[in-house]
Amino acid sequence: MGAQILVGLLFTVLDFPVDPGTQFSRQTAAYSIEGVEFHVGETIPVEGTVDQVYITKKGTYFLCFGGQFPNYTFAAIVYSRDVANFRILDSCEGKSVVVSGLVRVQKGKTQMVLERREQLHLVHHRQHDG
Repeated sequence: MGAQILVGLLFTVLDFPVDPGTQFSRQTAAYSIEGVEFHVGETIPVEGTVDQVYITKKGTYFLCFGGQFPNYTFAAIVYSRDVANFRILDSCEGKSVVVSGLVRVQKGKTQMVLERREQLHLVHHRQHDG
């Protein structure tokens, strides 16, 4: 119970709304990709495992969550003009990451555009014994 209050306080301080129907990770204080479509128009952190890193012919990167391009549930997009700002794009596939930004819907798909390096972080989960 104390952890839920702390996470709620963290989201309040950071001006991230806490929706009781949306799952979030206590370890990273980020929303899960499940239910992110209910946060369209909000700037939030989202945690999930990248199922595919898809690169278009124009050099735009799609970090696809919940399926592969074009059948993903959620994608974090890095346009070619911003790719140089990120060092880890090619190594994200299969890894848990947190992306932060404005959630939007484009062509019926829930997405977030990443422009700055601090919008993407690899998650290092601790293993617990017993």
